[in-house]
Parts: sequence; C-alpha cells; structure tokens
Amino acid sequence: MKPQRVSNVVSSQKIESSGMKFVVFGLVFSLIAFTLLTTSWAGDRFMVKGSSAFSFFETFDECIRTLVFISAGEEVSKEPPEQSLSSGFISVTISKVDTCNSYTPLLDAGGFATLADSDFEVGKTLDWATLNTTVEAYDFVSNTYFNVFVDLTWTATSDPVRSTIILHDKSPGLIFSQKMTGRSRVAETTGSVSDETTNFTPNPAPDGYISNVQTGNVTIFK
Repeated sequence: MKPQRVSNVVSSQKIESSGMKFVVFGLVFSLIAFTLLTTSWAGDRFMVKGSSAFSFFETFDECIRTLVFISAGEEVSKEPPEQSLSSGFISVTISKVDTCNSYTPLLDAGGFATLADSDFEVGKTLDWATLNTTVEAYDFVSNTYFNVFVDLTWTATSDPVRSTIILHDKSPGLIFSQKMTGRSRVAETTGSVSDETTNFTPNPAPDGYISNVQTGNVTIFK
C-alpha cells in the first residue's frame, strides 16, 4: 500500500508542555497515529506506553540537501482490551532536493513497519537506544519502492525532563488528538540509514530524543 506523505500529517500542531517544550516528543506519537490510520476507524482509541526514540538528520553536499526523520516506539495497544494489539513500530522519511535548481525534489520517500523486540532497545534510564532493522519505503518522485537499512545508536546528552504533551492535528485523511505524559532526554544519534548504495546520515545528529511514556492515548477521528 502506497503511504501518504508524512509532511501532510504533522502540518499543524498545538503543543502545551510543562517544563521544557519537547515538540519532538509529540511528533513521535503523531507518527504513531498516522501508522495506525490504515487499520483504524473513527472513534478508535489507542493506549501508548513504553520507550521511543526520534532523530532528525540534515546534510548538504554542494547543492544537494538531504533530510532524514527517524522515529521508533515500543508499544501501541487498541481499546477495548478484547481488541488489543501491541507492537513496536518504526517510521522513516527521507527527502533530497537540489537547492541550486529551484529545490527540485530528487527523493521523497517514506515507510512504516512493525518491529521485533530485538530491533529496538532502550536503556532503563533513557541513557541509550539502538535501532537495527529494514523498512520498505515508497519514493513519490520515482513512484517506486526500495528497502531502507537502519542501524542507529542514540546516546543521551542531557538529564531527563518530565513533560506533558497535548496535541490536536488535522490533515488530509486524518484528524486525531493525543495526550502524553512521560520523560525525555536529548541524545546524539550516530549510525547509518541507507539503501545499500547511499548512506543518507553520514554525520551525527546532535538533537535527537529518547523518551518514555508513562501514560498516553491517541484518539482517531476521520
């Protein structure tokens, strides 16, 4: 199934946070809601808990600008309990544009997948996280699918901060609300996101996040 562009999903966000305003903490779970869209109905409610990690990479090679978004999480459960399903997830978005040629898109790809327990691991104090898996992505420029190989490590660079995120989002094909309470740490992200030919993340990303949700819910309206 061809995915919808993630840029359409996280277009308009209102975030309220106690303590530091971790916008990315809410963004990770916006992507959860989008991932669930293909199997959900209006009024469906999901409980979210456990650890997650997010990172944003930006690189320049002369005129070529490359952006990579990666998010991963441990568990999403559907209510009521008799309909429960739990799984880890990964979301990948890769964009390349030619800034010297009217920002011509060269690559605009996205992919979502579930994770095995060993694919994504997080330290108990949110001091580290690792992600090692393969995701099938769809490129809107070439209208083709390709595999993305992810091998990343997050290393915390800040103390944990407790935050509450209240977010409401509306975009084509998706309306949802969510509330999350948990802890987050800023983290440097290193490793590779590649198609076996090109490593899209050659440089470390200093402003990733490792998070843990104690309580959270996402409600789908569509």
